[in-house]
Amino acid sequence: MIYSVNSSSNEVTVGQPFSVEVIADSALHISISCFVDSPPPPRFKGCRECSVHIVQSGQPFTITPKRDTWLNHQGGYSIEVRDADGNTENLVIRVSVDTDATGGATISM
Repeated sequence: MIYSVNSSSNEVTVGQPFSVEVIADSALHISISCFVDSPPPPRFKGCRECSVHIVQSGQPFTITPKRDTWLNHQGGYSIEVRDADGNTENLVIRVSVDTDATGGATISM
Protein backbone atom coordinates (compact mmCIF):
# COMPACT_ATOMS: atom_id res chain seq x y z
CA MET A 1 0.00 0.00 0.00
CA ILE A 2 1.21 3.50 -0.86
CA TYR A 3 0.63 5.84 2.09
CA SER A 4 2.03 9.10 0.73
CA VAL A 5 3.86 10.57 -2.27
CA ASN A 6 5.67 13.85 -1.73
CA SER A 7 7.60 15.96 -4.21
CA SER A 8 9.84 18.87 -3.29
CA SER A 9 8.27 20.84 -6.17
CA ASN A 10 5.69 20.54 -8.93
CA GLU A 11 7.63 22.86 -11.24
CA VAL A 12 11.39 23.14 -11.64
CA THR A 13 13.92 25.01 -13.74
CA VAL A 14 16.58 23.21 -15.76
CA GLY A 15 19.50 22.38 -13.49
CA GLN A 16 17.33 22.62 -10.34
CA PRO A 17 17.11 19.28 -8.54
CA PHE A 18 13.81 17.99 -7.25
CA SER A 19 13.09 14.94 -5.17
CA VAL A 20 10.27 12.48 -4.71
CA GLU A 21 9.76 10.56 -1.48
CA VAL A 22 7.20 7.79 -1.13
CA ILE A 23 6.04 6.07 2.05
CA ALA A 24 4.69 2.57 1.45
CA ASP A 25 4.69 -0.89 2.96
CA SER A 26 7.00 -2.34 0.28
CA ALA A 27 9.71 -1.45 -2.22
CA LEU A 28 8.54 0.75 -5.07
CA HIS A 29 9.08 1.08 -8.79
CA ILE A 30 9.43 4.69 -9.91
CA SER A 31 8.91 5.07 -13.65
CA ILE A 32 9.99 8.38 -15.18
CA SER A 33 8.98 9.59 -18.64
CA CYS A 34 9.64 13.01 -20.06
CA PHE A 35 7.29 14.80 -22.37
CA VAL A 36 8.15 17.79 -24.50
CA ASP A 37 5.91 19.95 -26.62
CA SER A 38 2.74 18.48 -28.06
CA PRO A 39 3.22 16.57 -30.25
CA PRO A 40 6.87 15.65 -29.62
CA PRO A 41 9.29 16.94 -32.25
CA PRO A 42 10.43 14.54 -35.02
CA ARG A 43 13.14 12.08 -33.97
CA PHE A 44 12.68 12.98 -30.30
CA LYS A 45 14.37 10.47 -28.01
CA GLY A 46 13.70 10.10 -24.31
CA CYS A 47 16.24 11.66 -22.00
CA ARG A 48 18.65 9.84 -19.68
CA GLU A 49 16.21 10.33 -16.83
CA CYS A 50 13.50 8.28 -18.62
CA SER A 51 13.84 5.00 -16.81
CA VAL A 52 12.50 2.77 -14.05
CA HIS A 53 14.12 2.62 -10.61
CA ILE A 54 13.46 0.49 -7.55
CA VAL A 55 13.55 2.38 -4.27
CA GLN A 56 12.71 1.59 -0.68
CA SER A 57 9.96 3.30 1.25
CA GLY A 58 11.15 6.68 2.54
CA GLN A 59 14.22 6.71 0.30
CA PRO A 60 14.46 10.11 -1.46
CA PHE A 61 14.79 9.93 -5.23
CA THR A 62 16.32 13.04 -6.80
CA ILE A 63 16.36 14.18 -10.44
CA THR A 64 18.05 17.22 -11.95
CA PRO A 65 16.63 18.14 -15.39
CA LYS A 66 19.32 18.16 -18.07
CA ARG A 67 19.72 21.39 -20.03
CA ASP A 68 20.23 19.85 -23.48
CA THR A 69 16.99 17.86 -23.14
CA TRP A 70 14.85 20.87 -22.31
CA LEU A 71 16.47 23.68 -24.31
CA ASN A 72 13.90 24.94 -26.84
CA HIS A 73 11.20 22.63 -25.46
CA GLN A 74 8.33 22.81 -23.02
CA GLY A 75 7.09 19.95 -20.92
CA GLY A 76 8.04 18.01 -17.86
CA TYR A 77 8.29 14.61 -16.24
CA SER A 78 5.49 12.12 -15.77
CA ILE A 79 6.31 9.99 -12.73
CA GLU A 80 4.46 6.81 -11.88
CA VAL A 81 5.02 5.16 -8.50
CA ARG A 82 3.96 1.49 -8.24
CA ASP A 83 4.09 -0.72 -5.17
CA ALA A 84 4.39 -4.52 -4.96
CA ASP A 85 0.58 -4.90 -4.98
CA GLY A 86 0.22 -2.91 -8.22
CA ASN A 87 -1.17 0.25 -6.59
CA THR A 88 -0.08 3.37 -8.45
CA GLU A 89 0.22 7.10 -7.86
CA ASN A 90 1.15 9.62 -10.56
CA LEU A 91 2.91 12.97 -10.49
CA VAL A 92 3.60 15.54 -13.18
CA ILE A 93 6.58 17.87 -12.70
CA ARG A 94 6.74 20.80 -15.13
CA VAL A 95 10.18 21.87 -16.37
CA SER A 96 10.97 25.43 -17.42
CA VAL A 97 14.14 26.68 -19.08
CA ASP A 98 16.11 29.51 -17.51
CA THR A 99 18.41 30.90 -20.20
CA ASP A 100 21.12 31.45 -17.58
CA ALA A 101 20.84 27.91 -16.18
CA THR A 102 23.53 25.34 -16.62
CA GLY A 103 23.61 21.79 -15.51
CA GLY A 104 23.93 18.20 -16.51
CA ALA A 105 21.67 15.32 -15.74
CA THR A 106 21.88 13.59 -12.42
CA ILE A 107 19.77 10.97 -10.77
CA SER A 108 20.47 10.03 -7.21
CA MET A 109 18.89 7.68 -4.74
